[in-house]
Amino acid sequence: MLNVRSLLAALTLLLLVVNAAPSPKPQNRRPGGNGNGNGNGRGNGNGGGNGRGNRQTAQQQAARVPQGISEATDGSTILDMTAEVNGLPLRFRVSMPADQFVADSPVNTANPVAGAAQTPGAAGTMGLNVLLHGDGGQSFFDFPNQAAQANLAGVAILAPNANLFWGGGQGLDRTDGVAHAQAVTDLVTQTLPQVVAFNASNVFLTGVSGGSLLLSGFVMPAHMDAFGATGVMLNCGAMPPQVA
Repeated sequence: MLNVRSLLAALTLLLLVVNAAPSPKPQNRRPGGNGNGNGNGRGNGNGGGNGRGNRQTAQQQAARVPQGISEATDGSTILDMTAEVNGLPLRFRVSMPADQFVADSPVNTANPVAGAAQTPGAAGTMGLNVLLHGDGGQSFFDFPNQAAQANLAGVAILAPNANLFWGGGQGLDRTDGVAHAQAVTDLVTQTLPQVVAFNASNVFLTGVSGGSLLLSGFVMPAHMDAFGATGVMLNCGAMPPQVA
């Protein structure tokens, strides 16, 4: 039988073996919603043993995903671009039939859409379903609303924040909520009409997690009239109005 001394020696050896084993690297999943394996897990965990040496922010990782034109699951055209709104860089995706895009758009100068046939501010027949993603931005890249449903074209907007948090801050303390809510409103009502033709009185808003917090806390109390007061869907969270 093992005596106390031999038992302590065995436990000491076990602890030495465990401590010598390499720690797993953080997955650090990179956004990529097009299924092309962008999450290559480089990790960059060489920062003096703490795995933080060259780790990029969520916003920096998102910037590595190319913008431009692609095809939606229903055959529509997806435009992924960035526009400056109120001094904030707002990256967004909009999915529409090609002929509903504005030709010679004053906003979309980098990636003209082949077949675009609209003029800036033209009224379209399709409404919009605007998605605000959850903390971290994954649903922006997944773009689950890219296929038109109920005559609503899909739009997704990426939070202009290092952590890709709508409203900034953390938890229920969304310190940039007022600025982000105004930027979303101005993007939809002022910028998008220069990119696509749509029915401005038929705009629905969908929020996921942190996106729901921005909608319920800041957008709904202050800006719903700008969207035709049609409807809002809140998923995985909400909070009381934070503004009058």
